[in-house]
Amino acid sequence: MSPIVKLRVKIKILTFPDYVLIYASLKDTPYWGKCPDFSVDGVWYEHEGYDETKDLADNKKRVATFCKMLTRGVKQSDIIIIEDCCISRFYAKRRIYNRIHFEKQNINEVYIKTSESLELLHKKQAD
Repeated sequence: MSPIVKLRVKIKILTFPDYVLIYASLKDTPYWGKCPDFSVDGVWYEHEGYDETKDLADNKKRVATFCKMLTRGVKQSDIIIIEDCCISRFYAKRRIYNRIHFEKQNINEVYIKTSESLELLHKKQAD
């Protein structure tokens, strides 16, 4: 059976009375009141991108772009898809590790969206 994918538009909670119905599965989670981008079989994902006209020639700019996307993403879901901004996978994994272990952020999965595919960068191990 094919997975059920539901794309969601950004809504303002106070002005949209059906938020409770659409995002009912987020109730009693840290993401209640947020609007993740889509769900697959009831699991919420957040996609984060950046302005592709942005100059990413400098490594510091690429790192800052990645960090901003990750910061925005963890506010919406614990499963995040980030556009490829050409930072090293080692650095990206280290940033995710630091956020989980030192900043105590809840990050279960992180994917990098390349032009051809989704690349799994991090998946939380079972406790």
